[in-house]
Order: sequence, then C-alpha cells, then structure tokens
Amino acid sequence: MLTDTDVRVEFQTFYWSVVNTGIAFRAQDSVRFYCVVFRDMERKGSKYEARLFRQEESGYRREIATGFAPHSPLPEQWVQRAPKPEDWEKATPGWIKARVLAQGDVIRVFINDQQIIQAQDSAYPAGLAGLAARDPYLLRHSSGALVMGSRGYGIFMKTSLDNGRTWTLETRISHCSGMMGMTEMNDGRILVVFHEAYRTPTRVRLQYMRIAEDGTLVPA
Repeated sequence: MLTDTDVRVEFQTFYWSVVNTGIAFRAQDSVRFYCVVFRDMERKGSKYEARLFRQEESGYRREIATGFAPHSPLPEQWVQRAPKPEDWEKATPGWIKARVLAQGDVIRVFINDQQIIQAQDSAYPAGLAGLAARDPYLLRHSSGALVMGSRGYGIFMKTSLDNGRTWTLETRISHCSGMMGMTEMNDGRILVVFHEAYRTPTRVRLQYMRIAEDGTLVPA
C-alpha cells in the first residue's frame, strides 16, 4: 500500500484510434481508486487532455480536475479524416511523458514535465497503483466473480470465478460496437449501459444481466 505515490509512464496516442491511457493510484480495490485519463483532443485542438477522477464504490467516477498540454500540430488531412493504413504509424504527435504525484491530500499531474493539474482530495489516503485503459471494462461482483465487458464486432461480456485464471464463453449483448459501462445493483443484477454507434446520434440502451450458478451471464 502506497501513501506518497509517484508514477511515470511514456506512451503514444494515434489519431482516430479511439483509445486512451490512464494511471490508477491509491486503489482500495478494483472499484475504488483515483484515476487520471489522458487523451488527445484531435479535431478540438493540438493538445492533450488529462482528467483526474475519483471512482467511488458504486462505480461512478467523480471528476476532480482537468488540465491541458499543447503538442505539435499534425497534418490537417489526418485531423479531419482518418489516416490511410500506410500512414497510421505516423499519425501521432509522438511519445508523451505522463506523471502523477500524490503527496498527502495534494495530487499533481504532469505532461512532458509541465504541471497541468494540482488538486486536493483526501478520500483515499493510500493504496495500490497501476495502469488503466478504456477497454476491457472490469467489475468485481459481490459474489466474488470478475465480470468483463469489451467491444469489437459487437459488445461482449464474460465472467471468471477464479480471479481471471479462466473465463466463461463470451456473451454478445449487442451487434454494435459502442461505448459501454456497467455497475452492480443492490439486488446483485448487473446493469449494462451502452450506445450502438460511434460519433453518430443514436439511442442509448441498457440491459440487466445476472450471473448464473455455472458462472455464465444471462438476461435478468
């Protein structure tokens, strides 16, 4: 368990890749932790965005602060339209150095050695640290099961009853690949919320699931 935390990572972002990277720290468990999510603003400007959250027991992420750091501009054709396959590896501003420094109740966030966030929060005074990513989405159910949601050719879910050593077969709950989130309800059901398109106005759907005795997921 760490009290003062200093985590530094380097990574690249690629235009139109629809991914982001984060640093989780002072984690109490798989649900409660602080997290800084980094992403490129792409068409909204030549800059990185960093958002500091505190994730609570319900799975809700409460935003604490946001900061920005500029980067070199990319060719306009990559910004407004997706790069061609042969240009994919070049469609990046380069390596980004990210750092999270937590001392006492003060949290500082740096991008390329420039401090962009300083905030105070004392909810989690100590905990574990690690990396976070947009997908897959993991939920620790009160039964002890791990529930994973991911997207590809649709939205899929599966469970593990042995802390990730083995997994059940995937259950596809939608044929569309959209953003998703999930949380456990008071009665043990899992509420999954997702939308069924990307950058297109569309309906938002929800689905209740439950874990069967054999560990598989079934509609609730």
